[in-house]
Amino acid sequence: MNVINGTNEKRFQQFLIAFPFIYGLTELGYLLLKDLFTIPISLPL
Repeated sequence: MNVINGTNEKRFQQFLIAFPFIYGLTELGYLLLKDLFTIPISLPL
């Protein structure tokens, strides 16, 4: 029981470390996509 709990804890720590990176990448990707869509729209105007 203790071994399973230990691996879960380690996995949770890895998730906590990875989450800001994943969140930052998605945020960055969203901003880049927004730019890619707004630039072609604003060019004719």
